[in-house]
Amino acid sequence: MRIIEDLSKLLSFEMKFYQSPGRIIDELIKTLKANFGIFIENFLELKKALFIFEIDEFEYSNININNDRYYFHYIKEILRLFHNYITSSVSFLEHCNGLMSDLFEEESEQMKIYQTKKDHFYNNELFCFVRVLRNYIVHKNCNIVGVVHNWDSTGYSKFIELRTDEINTWIDNALGKFKKKTIRKTYIKAREYLENKKFERIQLPTLINEYGNYIVNLFLWIEDSIKRKYKKELEEYGELINEFKKVNPEATWMMLS
Repeated sequence: MRIIEDLSKLLSFEMKFYQSPGRIIDELIKTLKANFGIFIENFLELKKALFIFEIDEFEYSNININNDRYYFHYIKEILRLFHNYITSSVSFLEHCNGLMSDLFEEESEQMKIYQTKKDHFYNNELFCFVRVLRNYIVHKNCNIVGVVHNWDSTGYSKFIELRTDEINTWIDNALGKFKKKTIRKTYIKAREYLENKKFERIQLPTLINEYGNYIVNLFLWIEDSIKRKYKKELEEYGELINEFKKVNPEATWMMLS
């Protein structure tokens, strides 16, 4: 009889545990972190690859088949990592849109701030350029970077830059086809970014750092906004976790992993 009572108590508590609003919010925060984590891992992998390439002492001083293979390997890897970086950032931003709509009322202060941030993004030349760059990679050509070699009084150096001429031509062609105002605006802003950079090389490390900062700051703001909004629910869920540990400690790992 005691076993039946204990089981009944446990099942009743598990029902309460699983239906807790705080648990649902906690799961959504974990999913947000997972999406952000994918972007960050791609970001760090790309940064590491670019750094290794720039400090590598191999000098492209003599053109031969070994050099060609060396650079082909590097460029191929950089392109793969850059593709992952851009696509994961777009996926993260799309996830944020859905999450904010699910957790905050349309007229809430948080949604107004979020909308302001989105408006800033979509009016930002760098942000628009990266989104257009993603479309270019997916639909046109992924071979968008080249190696720049420099010999001067300080010695030899190299870095990876974007091939902007082809991208600029593609943007001009796209503007001749697209009629939707919002899409045209993004492509116009992207072209403005290139025009403002026409007298300087767009180095990949600089580009990914500037854009990456937008994503990082947005994540931190959204996470903080959710925790502030649902502080009570999350605290109640924390109390349930502590209670659950006492009721069924052997299953705790299953609930909290």
